[in-house]
Amino acid sequence: MNLIQSCIRYPVSTAVGVMFLVLFGFVSLFNMPVQLTPEVSKPEITVTTIWPGASPQEVERDIIDEQEEELKSLEGLVRMRSESQDSRGVITLQFEVGTEKDAARLKVSNRLDQVEAYPANVEKPVITGQSGVAGAIAWFQLDPLSENSFDGDISTLYDFVDDYVIPELERVEGVSSTNVYGGREAEVHVI
Repeated sequence: MNLIQSCIRYPVSTAVGVMFLVLFGFVSLFNMPVQLTPEVSKPEITVTTIWPGASPQEVERDIIDEQEEELKSLEGLVRMRSESQDSRGVITLQFEVGTEKDAARLKVSNRLDQVEAYPANVEKPVITGQSGVAGAIAWFQLDPLSENSFDGDISTLYDFVDDYVIPELERVEGVSSTNVYGGREAEVHVI
């Protein structure tokens, strides 16, 4: 009852208050994001296998086909895509919404261990929890300042990066994978 009496006694204040409520309502209405269908991304696992010097046909026949045969019956698998390039094969696995990425990665690793045999010189498959098309967040290139500034064997840079730098980068929260390329100069790719 007191509220009604105050509104009648002070009509100007009441009108200003109502105008502010309507104004803030309109501002909120047009500035508030509305999502009728929220964007839901399905978890993806990428398997990358390197085979130096192999043609795309060899990669597909001797690596990708063998891996796909083992991976096709994974629980919760929705879609499997593969790509064969010179010296490299990539399989992207998409799982049902709600699949835990760590559990899926473990299942993928266990299935890849069941591949009977890889050709000589094939590197161990690298399993990442992110799509292979995702860009790197950092690139590092290590090389001597000048030809005469490094008195050791330049190829030891690769071993140094692989043994000491990569393990430290992989411990950083949010880093899904790291790759080292090269030999003369070590190049680190952080995703």
